[in-house]
This record gives sequence, structure tokens and C-alpha cells, in this order.
Amino acid sequence: ALHALEAQVLKQLAPQHEAVLELEAAAKAHVVAAKESQAAAARAKAELKAVLGAEADAQKAYEQRKNALLVERQEKTSALAKAMSKLDDSPELRSVRESQEGGKATLMRELERTNAELAKVRDAAGGGADGA
Repeated sequence: ALHALEAQVLKQLAPQHEAVLELEAAAKAHVVAAKESQAAAARAKAELKAVLGAEADAQKAYEQRKNALLVERQEKTSALAKAMSKLDDSPELRSVRESQEGGKATLMRELERTNAELAKVRDAAGGGADGA
């Protein structure tokens, strides 16, 4: 009789027991899904951190390259200024300048003589026209 009673109680409790088992399985599935979501979030966070790190590294490399180029430009500008200064002081350039200045002075004297002759011609032409 005890066995029959046990069987009857188990039979009555079987649907509830199945519902509890289904709830346990659903709860386990939710726990697994939550763990998977946490793992995916952790991977996404790690990827974002890697991307941000790579961006920071790229920015740092860019700044270093920019600074190196600025230093190189300054060095080349300084070297160019020194070279130009040496050229300004070179005997060859001084000789060319003196030659140009001498040529300029000669041209100015010729221009003055030409202007003087032109003035004489104008005066002669003007004087002849006034006298006629």
C-alpha cells in the first residue's frame, strides 16, 4: 500500500517535477547565455582597447615622425643659410658683384652722356625752331 501511495504521489507530482526540470534547464540555458554574453563583451572590450592602443601608437608615431621632419627641415634650413652666407663671402661672388657694379657705373655714365647729348640736340632743335 505504501508503494501504491508513493506511486500515486509521484504520478501526481510528475507534471510539477517536469515543470521544475524545464525551469532548471531554462535557468541553466540563461546562465550559459549570460556567460557567453559576458565573454563577448570582454572580447569586444579587449578589441576596443587594442584599437585604441593602436590608434594611440599611430598618433605617437605620427608625432615622432613630424618632429623628426621638423628637426630635419631646421637642419637643412640652417645648412642652406650657412651655404648662402659662404657664397655671399666668396671671392668669386664678390668679383661678380664688383664687375656688375662696374658695368652698372659704366652704363650710368653712358646714359648721362647720352642724356646730355640728347639735351644738346633738343636745345639745338628748339633753338633753331625759335630762331626761324
